[in-house]
Parts: sequence; structure tokens; C-alpha cells
Amino acid sequence: MIMQILLVIFVPHDKLLDDGTNKIFYTFSYPTLALLMSFGAFAEELLFRAAMQPGFGIVLTSVLFAVIHVRYLKKWILLLGTFVMSLALGWLYETTQNIWAPVWAHFLVNFVMICFGKNGLFIPKDDSEASQN
Repeated sequence: MIMQILLVIFVPHDKLLDDGTNKIFYTFSYPTLALLMSFGAFAEELLFRAAMQPGFGIVLTSVLFAVIHVRYLKKWILLLGTFVMSLALGWLYETTQNIWAPVWAHFLVNFVMICFGKNGLFIPKDDSEASQN
């Protein structure tokens, strides 16, 4: 999650926006977002960590994890961030031998980032604001 926050601080917002897919989530309530993010984290971690990682290893599983997030394929920084996050989740699973550790970490990253977006953190400055600075 620290890496995600650093990206938000140091990388231009247009490089971090995912072409609008996440904007759909911004209309949902926080409890609904928590539920959706928990389902997504659980399903992805069960598939990638528990099912695939034992056979494919952390690196190949992380490549596949990044690639299935197809909306990031045009934004290399998002793709790279997803790959690195997957490596960390894979390491967490290997270290703890418990699926719940990467599920919770995955949920926290997704939920915090979607809440940041919902609260306007990813809204780029318009041209008039940018020209004043």
C-alpha cells in the first residue's frame, strides 16, 4: 500500500487513471465498496495464490495476475504496480502459508485506493489551475 500511495504523490494523475473503470465504484457507498473489494480480493487470492502459485511460482503467477488486469495494459505504471503488488502478495502467502494474509492485504490496498479516488484524490487539476501554478 505504501508503494501505491507513493505513486499517487509522485506520478502524474493521468498516468494513474485507469480510463474510467474505477469511476463506476465512486458512486457506491462505503459498505458496498467494502463488500465488493472483499469479494474481489478473496476470489483473486484464492485463484492466484492458493491455486496457481504452488505450481507456477511467484513470478509467473504475478505476471499472469498483472495481465488479467487488462485495463492496465495501456498504462505501464499501473501494470508494473500491479505486478509488484502481486509479488508482495505472493511473498506474503509463502511466508505465512495462510491465504488470509494476502486476502487482507489485497483488500486493504483496493479499498484504500478506491476510497482515495472516491474522495477526489485522483481528479486531475484542470488547465486553468495548472496554468496558475
